[in-house]
Amino acid sequence: MKKWNRFKLDILYYLSAIDLALTGFAFTVMYVVKHRRFPEKTQKYSREEILEELKKISGIVPAVNQIECHPLCYPKELIEYCQSEGIQVQAYAPLARGAYLDNDVMCVLGTKYAHTPAQVGLRWAIQKGISVIPKSVNPDRIASNANIFDFNIEDEDMAIMDTLNEDLHTSHVPDDLKDVIF
Repeated sequence: MKKWNRFKLDILYYLSAIDLALTGFAFTVMYVVKHRRFPEKTQKYSREEILEELKKISGIVPAVNQIECHPLCYPKELIEYCQSEGIQVQAYAPLARGAYLDNDVMCVLGTKYAHTPAQVGLRWAIQKGISVIPKSVNPDRIASNANIFDFNIEDEDMAIMDTLNEDLHTSHVPDDLKDVIF
């Protein structure tokens, strides 16, 4: 492996901690720094390819990959890739900003397990080995979101929840970045 100067190592260290969409941009910047020109063509990388490229270029494997993940947005291949590489998947917006709280399946499962649909959704992620960061400023909801370790979801119900995937992204992407290819 080539010897990297401290500046490039610092850049790569911070790349491992930022969103993968920005990492694609950062790879373009690294390419420009290294080759003193832009890539000949723009390529859209999958998130798995970005992680592979980061590992190949720097030898760095991120400890955590924070992605949007909930029953309505379940990037199974990325999660399996991360878990096979020892990268902890962490779900932001695990409650989908409330998008699945009135979903019929989630409500039925909530009744079955005597928990709220939010608790069932958080428990689903935990049972898949995904850490969760539910956001709330309401003390009662914060306490409720933490009360997910007194039950287990059966395998059949986990499989049913897996089928709810709609690739629904609830996180905000600015309009001027929606069509950007990294």
